[in-house]
Amino acid sequence: MIRAMREVSILIVILASVFSSRPAAASETSSGFPFWVANIKASYPQIMSAELGATYQLKIPDSNVSHGPFISYEPGLTGQKVHAGYSVAIVHGGIEWIAVGRLSASYFQPWSSEFGLQSGANYYGIELVGSYNMFLLSAGQYFNSENDKSITAVGVGFGF
Repeated sequence: MIRAMREVSILIVILASVFSSRPAAASETSSGFPFWVANIKASYPQIMSAELGATYQLKIPDSNVSHGPFISYEPGLTGQKVHAGYSVAIVHGGIEWIAVGRLSASYFQPWSSEFGLQSGANYYGIELVGSYNMFLLSAGQYFNSENDKSITAVGVGFGF
């Protein structure tokens, strides 16, 4: 199971790299721009966390959609996460409303033994984050690299 999760995580990173480096068609003139990944969350198992990272978004010509790879770091009260993946953003009417979706290969390391976790253990998995007008929901599945123990991570917060 852990091997399968590692393979899926590696596949996500490879697909993100391939799609983000796709050459534009002759009729396309896409422009890219850097942007922040930033949020605060109440979550399980981290209790509270703050995430900060960066993305490079490529705007799809003649649309309000952009996409691109991202990387972020998320320290929390009971552990830390590192995410690398791909994001898609839709901005309507300037900033009338904003929707963002992110899929990442993620690493989680607990700092304490809260919730029956092993302090210092290595957990690898996948996390999905969605936000609409800065209201954020996240869910992920992580697997311990040393045994078959897994943990489901969920969160609600503010940011994107």
